Amino acid sequence: IHLALGNRLNRPKLVAPPVAFDLATSTLTSVQTARQMNPRILFVDDEANMRELLSLYLRHEGMEVTTVATGQQAKEVFCQASFDLTILDLRLAGVDSWDVLNFIKHNDSKHPVIIYSGVDENELVQKKDFLGRADAVVRKMSPLASLLAEIRQHLRKRSSTGEAH
Repeated sequence: IHLALGNRLNRPKLVAPPVAFDLATSTLTSVQTARQMNPRILFVDDEANMRELLSLYLRHEGMEVTTVATGQQAKEVFCQASFDLTILDLRLAGVDSWDVLNFIKHNDSKHPVIIYSGVDENELVQKKDFLGRADAVVRKMSPLASLLAEIRQHLRKRSSTGEAH
């Protein structure tokens, strides 16, 4: 809270920072703290149903989710907004996942990227060089709780260093 000049009589008035009401705890918190509590996720997948399902799940878990269908859209959105983590499908039409991963890591080498893929184990082994640049790989056949655990782990690491793109 800080003082600002008030009405025409130049009486000081108190000005409070913007606040948000947290329904879970029934408390007021600063907008900046509220943003920290709601991590921003970029989810890149060419399957509309997958984008919708995962974004609903992650929003329910308190995250802000931006979804895009193509690698080109991912690059554009990544440059326009700040994200705490990216979830990237392995197979994309157009600009492929390799290009998107390299683009993200080139712009922010510490930005966590989780590959979320439905490909089989053999194909994952063949792409081990590509996957080595990612921070984690989660198969789409895994329970959503496994993906959520990876997300939270990488968000904790990122918040402990105070970094955000």
